[in-house]
Amino acid sequence: MFAGSQQGGSYGGPMVIQQDGTYGRSSGGAMVGQQGGSYGQAYQPFPWAETVKSVPPNSPWTQLQCATTGRAYYKNEATNNVCSFDPHGYPFVPAVQTRGAIAPPAQAAPPKMDSEMAELLAKAGAKSGAITISLMWDHTVDLDTQVECIGPPSKGSKKIGRITYNNKRVGNGQLDVDMTTGQKGKVENVYWKTPEAGTFKYTVNHYSAFQSPVSFQVCLQSEVPLRLFDPNTNDTINPNFIGVWNTKGTFEKKTTIPVIAWEVAE
Repeated sequence: MFAGSQQGGSYGGPMVIQQDGTYGRSSGGAMVGQQGGSYGQAYQPFPWAETVKSVPPNSPWTQLQCATTGRAYYKNEATNNVCSFDPHGYPFVPAVQTRGAIAPPAQAAPPKMDSEMAELLAKAGAKSGAITISLMWDHTVDLDTQVECIGPPSKGSKKIGRITYNNKRVGNGQLDVDMTTGQKGKVENVYWKTPEAGTFKYTVNHYSAFQSPVSFQVCLQSEVPLRLFDPNTNDTINPNFIGVWNTKGTFEKKTTIPVIAWEVAE
């Protein structure tokens, strides 16, 4: 049995390398390194790229390369022991052909607009700009988009106006799709081809008589940096937002719901 060194002391039992590349032993038995640095019997996968060839040929030792640190390790396939140096004195050769390589954690796909919303907007002829915010709901009641537009601090942070069904253009912002009662599967859309500096607060108003809980979705798309914040608390959600932001809400009564707010820097 291989006897190697342990961080902080000697080692005389079977061992494996932990996720972070360190190693050690458990008291009285085989040790398995776990995420977080604790020891126990539960097996955790290791970030290895394992070579197909043994070191040397016909030897039980397999050359390993830690995918996190790039360090070389060697594993005895017969005993499952791992050491941090070549037991045969061979120099470390990076693996070319590998088996069982552990891929890095998959990155979450960037958010995108709901496909049904995109289809309904396209049918309605909705336009888009550097900033676009869209509403979708599936009910016969009438919901209304409202955007409060406030000028930048250099102009006294004065209210410029409110985009809504009876005032569809304020500055460079325009409500170009406005649906009312009747059919289900409705959308509304506001876009800024060229965004202006200032603060913009988006709300959804339950306009018609309340009938039952009404669910809705909102999608904000921006090609320019925004400070995205909560209109209820003013807490920053993202100080430098670019991309797609989605949210959902439900009307339990006839009211107005503040959904999202953003600032465009001067």
